[in-house]
Amino acid sequence: GILVAPFASTPAKAVVFGEEVPEASATAPWVASIWYTKNISQAPEFICTGSLIRADIVITAAHCTFDRGFYWVKLGADTLEGDEPFLEVSGTWKDTRYSKKTTTNDLGLLKLTRPVMDVRPVALPTSDQIARVSKLTKFKMFGWGIDQNQEPAKFLRTANLDLQDAAAK
Repeated sequence: GILVAPFASTPAKAVVFGEEVPEASATAPWVASIWYTKNISQAPEFICTGSLIRADIVITAAHCTFDRGFYWVKLGADTLEGDEPFLEVSGTWKDTRYSKKTTTNDLGLLKLTRPVMDVRPVALPTSDQIARVSKLTKFKMFGWGIDQNQEPAKFLRTANLDLQDAAAK
């Protein structure tokens, strides 16, 4: 595990704990597990979580998009290692203002080769909803990342977040 000194003032670069999402395939089918390999002959490995925002677009973090390699996405899964089919990704994009050093503008997109017809994309907020975001607004996030014990999560997890700064909008 990682030992953190109690006086360390650096913020966590991850969300830990949270809770398992029961029946994720029904309650959050738009949550995507993103799989990658540098070489097409190798088995894909899970690298990140994303969300289906259009029938052929998955939003994720820019640090999950690489200049070379092959990507696939799985949707509608209860577990990370479920037998859902791999959906092929035809292209990636990352915010041109993304900074690896400061992790600002950490926004990436994956374009699926074919639109998904059996999973409804998550609804993005309207400009009116965004305008109503305040310090009291709570956000819910989902992911299959590494848990608090540095182990990959088998089941989809969720956590509630508070609005921490204007950039979170």
